[in-house]
This record gives sequence, structure tokens and C-alpha cells, in this order.
Amino acid sequence: MNTRKFSVTLFSLALCVYCTAAPCQITRGWSGDVESLRLSNQFLAFEIIPLIQGAIANMEHLPQGRKLNLASSVAIERVDLLPDRYSIAPDILQLKLWGVPDTKIITEMQVVETSDAPEGVSVTLSADFYAGQPGTRAITTISLPDNASYFTIDFTVRNLSSGTREYSPWFNGVPQMSDNKTFEAVIVPVRREGKNIRGRSMFEVPVDGLFVEQDLGNRNMFFAPLRPWLARFTPGKAGVLVYLMMGADLSNMMLYTHKNLNLHTMESIATPRKIPADDSFTWRYGVFFFSRLRGLREIIGHYGIDWRDGKLQLESCKLQMTGKLVINGQGFTIPASGPGELLQFPCANANLDISINEENIQLPELIQ
Repeated sequence: MNTRKFSVTLFSLALCVYCTAAPCQITRGWSGDVESLRLSNQFLAFEIIPLIQGAIANMEHLPQGRKLNLASSVAIERVDLLPDRYSIAPDILQLKLWGVPDTKIITEMQVVETSDAPEGVSVTLSADFYAGQPGTRAITTISLPDNASYFTIDFTVRNLSSGTREYSPWFNGVPQMSDNKTFEAVIVPVRREGKNIRGRSMFEVPVDGLFVEQDLGNRNMFFAPLRPWLARFTPGKAGVLVYLMMGADLSNMMLYTHKNLNLHTMESIATPRKIPADDSFTWRYGVFFFSRLRGLREIIGHYGIDWRDGKLQLESCKLQMTGKLVINGQGFTIPASGPGELLQFPCANANLDISINEENIQLPELIQ
């Protein structure tokens, strides 16, 4: 009896430790009519829907039980002699191709590889005839590291045609972090440019800086980017969701937001890239969630940076060792930290030259 009781106690303890650790994992499930893959770690969970070009849905911050977009499920419409079409609530993240009509015709991506390692999990998908384009192969790798509140998307386009072709990925997302998405705000880093980019009129601002899009009045706006990111927050509540276009060429890139009663988007359209025949190019994106920040002034590495109430605020979306911070020439030690830990450093001035681990930047001004 004692041996049996001891065994049960050990098993219960092991189960408790496992649940607390919540290691990275990939599980298979269903989103409405179609199969999905759920990636999760200690902080984030989301679904990948291979049938819809590897769309990402049902994002959640697990420690808070907070939805980062509305629950989505896919319905398939099948009509004799016609291609299958899908319908889905718009609250998903998709990579499309700019200039290609969105017909809702199914372009399924095949899962070609999954990786489940101590440092994280990843899924790689591939499709020819991507977005209905002949001679176009897309390979998407979505990676969720261990103990992190971010994931990355590597989007590779291979030109299978006989000549050079131009591609411009369209990073199209409809997050929602509160009950009323029209109340949510998007921070947009904007260059002061009145010119058109690729036939689109850019929203004109008086100076380079960060603008809260809901303060600008319009509901549909294209912006020339000052920085390669968009950030979303709910006024009066902690939590900032960031789309980061990693290593992006800003020259002919466009940022875009669209708002109506049903949706409120954050989108980026990459600078076009000419890809020779039988060659490829990879664009990289990051989706970061900072649960303690209430706004965003900049991103350095995996740190989100804000300034408010006379303090510089940092939060990392991954585990970090101690580091070095310099604010307008004054040095500080950054303690070891991880997601959900807010670090604060005194500084009376919001116009800051800062350096984190010798990466230097001047914080953009928040224009209000």
C-alpha cells in the first residue's frame, strides 16, 4: 500500500511540474471543417491552418488567458464543377501576394516538416501555384521558441517560371485584444512623405514620428514606414501586440490600416523584389506580445521599449541574461528577465539616445 501511494505521489508531482513548465508542443486538431496544427509554449498558443495558405488563427496569451484575435473556424463551400472556396471570420493572419486578387479559392499548403526540440517547435509548409499564381512556389516556416512570447514566420518564394518575376508579400492581419476592436489603437511609425508609393497615396504627416492611427481621423490609410513594425494596444490596458518586418527594405514598403465596424487591420506590403528564374528570396516576420507594456516607442532585439511617467520601460519577449543599457550617455545594468517582467529606469526626457548591448538608436518621437 505504501509503495502504491508513493508511486502515485511521484506521478502526481511529475504531472504538476510538467503542467507548470508547459513545454513547447505541436498538437493536431480541427478549425471548423478543416484540420489545424496548434503550436504552444509557456506563453503563447495559436493555430496554423494549412488549407488556407498556412493562415494563423486563434492566438492566445496563456498566462492571462487573453485572446489576441477572435476565435475563428473555417467553413468550406463546395459547388459542382467549381473550385472549393472557404469562408472564415476575418480575425486571422495571412501572407498574401500584393496585386493578386483574393478570390477565397483554396490554395492548400502541404506540411512538409515539423520539428519538436527543447529549444522550440516549428512547422514548414509548401505549396506550388501559391495564391493561384502559376510558376510560384511558397515555403513558409513558422517557429515558436521555448519560453518566449513571440514567434517568427519565414516566407520563401521560389520563381519556377522561365523569366524574372516581381513579388511583394502582403502581411495581412486582423488581431483583436478586447471586446471592441474599433476601440483598439495602432501605433504607426511614419515617414514624412507626401509622395505616392507604387500608385498609392501615402498619408501625410507633419514630421517623422510615431502616430496613433485612431487619432488621425481616417479609416483607411497607407503610410510610408519610418520603422518596420506596427503595434496594437487597448487604451488604458497593458499589453502590446507587434508585427515586425525583420530586416525589411523600407524604400517602397507600405504600412496600412483599415477600420470598419467588423474589423480593424494591421498590414504591411513589402518592397517589391525581382526574383530571377529558378531562384528564391526569403522575407522574415515576427509577432511579438509584450504583456506589461502599455505602448511602444521602439524594438531593439527582443526588447520592447516605452517611455512614460519619467521612466524608460523595457520588456523582453524571451529570456535574457544581464545586459548593458545606456540612456543619453548614462549607463545602467539590465537585470536578467523574461516575458511578463517590466523593467524601469529613471529618465526625465522622452527624447532619448539609447543603447542596449551596444546596439544604438534614437527613440522616435510620439506625436500627439
